[in-house]
Amino acid sequence: MSALTRVHTPEERELARKQADIDRLSAQLADRELELATLRAELTAFQIRYLRAVGPCYRELDDLEARLAELRARQAPHDPAARRQAEEARARAEDSREQVEEAAREPEPVIPTAELKALYRKAAARIHPDRADNDADRDYRNEAMAALNAAYRDGDLAQIEALLHDYERRPEAITGEDVGAKLIRLIRQIAQLEQRLAATEDEIATLRASELHQLQQQIQAEEAQGRDPLGQLAAQLQRQIETARRALAQLTGTETTPVRPAAARRRPARRPRSDL
Repeated sequence: MSALTRVHTPEERELARKQADIDRLSAQLADRELELATLRAELTAFQIRYLRAVGPCYRELDDLEARLAELRARQAPHDPAARRQAEEARARAEDSREQVEEAAREPEPVIPTAELKALYRKAAARIHPDRADNDADRDYRNEAMAALNAAYRDGDLAQIEALLHDYERRPEAITGEDVGAKLIRLIRQIAQLEQRLAATEDEIATLRASELHQLQQQIQAEEAQGRDPLGQLAAQLQRQIETARRALAQLTGTETTPVRPAAARRRPARRPRSDL
């Protein structure tokens, strides 16, 4: 019987349907992985810009407030609340210092181009670990996916192309070629893809609901209207710094200017970590 007139068995037809499901889920997952990687890159770039613009002001203000809290705690040695406030203020000051120093060490973030996004999506659809057939294949794909995400963050097109080339030349270790074995593998792959797709969508939703993302959206909206929210915030923080300096001088007996309460401050959460 020729290939054109061959009648497929029910098992073979089910195998074809499962493969179509895998292709569809792989495409969806590649889209979501790209969205997640791009969102992380954008938030990282925003936080670096934010910390470079106003981080030094936060660092100075937090240090002044820690010194104020420590002085007040020494003046009330039997007050546990004062000691607790001093410890919390010093912890905030250390956190500000670490974030500012980290932002200063970071290289300029890469803005993903359309070409970089397209190549990333192509590679993610092919090498994602949830398409693995066995443990050895999964180990290889996990390493390749980690390298792919690193290359995307660095904007390294050549590295992504090299990863694809390496994947396409790799001999696949395939066992159990009967229809039943293939069907079981495809069913398991579908379950893995569905789980990863749901997890990726949850990660995206979590990042979009984060304080950092909300702050990014607010800053960008104000900048789109021609305002300079980071410059305004830096000026506000400078006024708070002067207030804190006067308060510190007053406590040390070198100035008697009345102290005004500090205004509320906007601060992003610590940069989200990437586990890809």
